[in-house]
Amino acid sequence: MDIKARFSVFIIVALFCLYVSAEVVTGEVDTMSWDYVMSQEWKRPEKLDTFAGVHPRYLLTKHRLEMLKGKINTTHKKMWEVVKEKADSYRGKPPPSNYNRQGPMRLAGRAIPPMALAYLLTGDSAYFDDAKRWILAICSYPKWENNKSLAAGECLFGVSIGYDWLYDKLTEEERDYIRKKLMYQAEVMKDGPPVHHDRWIANHNHVEYNGLAAAGFVLYDEVPEAIEWIRHSDLVLGQAFKVSGPDGTSEEGHQYWAYSTESLLSYAEAARDLMGINYYDDNEFLKNAANFIIYSTIPDFDAESSVMCYGDARRNYSSRSPIYILYRLASEYKDGFAQWLADEMVKRDVDREAYRTWCNLIWCDESVRPISISNLPTFKHFDNIGWVTARSGWDKDGIMIGFRCGPFHGHKIQAYYEKQVDKGWPVNEIGGGHCHPDINSFQIYAYGRWLATYPGYERPKWTKNHSTILVDGVGQLGEGRTWFDRRSAIKAKAKSTIIKADSRKDYDYIIGDAGNIYPQSTGLEKFYRHLVHIKPDLILVVDELKAESASQFEWRLNAGGGIRKKGATYFMIRNKDVVMDAHIVYPKKIDTIIDGDFLRVLPEKTTETVIVTVLHPRRIKEAASRITKVSLKDSVVDLTIKCGRQVKKVKLDLVKQEVSL
Repeated sequence: MDIKARFSVFIIVALFCLYVSAEVVTGEVDTMSWDYVMSQEWKRPEKLDTFAGVHPRYLLTKHRLEMLKGKINTTHKKMWEVVKEKADSYRGKPPPSNYNRQGPMRLAGRAIPPMALAYLLTGDSAYFDDAKRWILAICSYPKWENNKSLAAGECLFGVSIGYDWLYDKLTEEERDYIRKKLMYQAEVMKDGPPVHHDRWIANHNHVEYNGLAAAGFVLYDEVPEAIEWIRHSDLVLGQAFKVSGPDGTSEEGHQYWAYSTESLLSYAEAARDLMGINYYDDNEFLKNAANFIIYSTIPDFDAESSVMCYGDARRNYSSRSPIYILYRLASEYKDGFAQWLADEMVKRDVDREAYRTWCNLIWCDESVRPISISNLPTFKHFDNIGWVTARSGWDKDGIMIGFRCGPFHGHKIQAYYEKQVDKGWPVNEIGGGHCHPDINSFQIYAYGRWLATYPGYERPKWTKNHSTILVDGVGQLGEGRTWFDRRSAIKAKAKSTIIKADSRKDYDYIIGDAGNIYPQSTGLEKFYRHLVHIKPDLILVVDELKAESASQFEWRLNAGGGIRKKGATYFMIRNKDVVMDAHIVYPKKIDTIIDGDFLRVLPEKTTETVIVTVLHPRRIKEAASRITKVSLKDSVVDLTIKCGRQVKKVKLDLVKQEVSL
């Protein structure tokens, strides 16, 4: 090539680089795209060299192990009993043999760490024999489900831990056999890539790449390709930390939060220990994550019912636990409240069935002084995801309210999704499949009973199963499919938000603006829900609704059953020895239907209305509440409510958004 031709090529390349740079500067490049994230510069950390040839090194070292041996009969005794119980449960049993199914293969990977740790802490060779048998059997399978899944991620994680922690006890032949299998599975995971490779806030992404990272961290001094696994994982999980919600929550609910956070914490630990990369500093998600669990925990929690949650999450932690996460965060940020709740959960066996109880042992720092959560405020607004919890107090007989109103993915990601639409980029769903169409819904827990609840894990997702509003029988964008229909919400640039979250001595006041989360076909122009918690035991729900044309608005309460009609506009929800009075006080002309677990309230068809409801949780032996005065004039709701011997007068100005008692 002559000089002129070379110069032409140089000019073309230079202009292209300037163009790309201009795109980056002006924000034209999709910085959350897979190609962009994976093109970022990454340098092999020198600290890795200091651990070459050292085992164990991943999440556990010989020094930490020796310290732990001294604790299992003292501060960590109960936690050790649970881990030993788990390890003993695998005694003499073979691993699941159905390697084509996700469930069995996830269980296969999860079983290895407790057996390996039990051997290291006791020296009992039976635990080593069990762990080795499982590891070799799992490595003999031709594939781990589809090799790019949660199952493959968990097997990579578990087998890598077994390889590292039991390294000195395994023969060279056994190590070579395991190493070759890890190499194969890691390469498939890296080059696949998994379906969820660019879903930066999805638990699949975190579990799969944490598994890839684990293989890299235990093999980087033996397998040249392992550095690329680490690079790959660090770019992916580094991006996950960047986009994670600053309020410490998950858009998919509490168990999915735990599944994601345990993987992110495992990676953060290894990254700091082995590479000197600190993801704890300046990360708002990790700093606030403990509060998500603290404020969502119900007053008298136990192993069966622990948390007020949303999305596809469940009320208990039967497989995933927040305890070791709370311990890790408590240790990192010297958070006595997180330490107290973790200690209390251990006492109440909240996570005895969870698969990662071994993390309690290695992450619990007994030097952190526990501080009772009863010292915390009773009100918390998680402003990224739009989740509020309010309570009368922290005692076991307290009344607790939960309220949801925010974009399915959180406000932080909303701008990115809107930009996708504006720029005409391909829609990149970075998470949210387990979300629900539940905007402006509420839950109520009182005196140890659920009185207004949510559907839990459901397929498909429906707005009608939540305590919110339907318009002409139609629910919110995202409903009607097995997984939350993110594309419909993204394409509509749909968003909702909590516009007021105020806590006073006598009341809490929340306003949710549903925004444009309903399909355009409904013609809905306004849905403001005002929720006033008049402490300790009155809840006022006022909905402002407006549509383009006359519509059938439908107010729904998911009571979980036990609904009885006691008057024209008075209903009682009963759950064993606790009831909740439900007074539909406005408008005057309504139809009401008890439909299984649901109370349905239907005003006359109209373009605009206000629905006013008073809810009163109480013990069944206490007197029912009565509404003795109702008026709605000049956008001011004026009520007088008699509760036993007490009379409460409430005014709510819908325009000024002010409460007076």
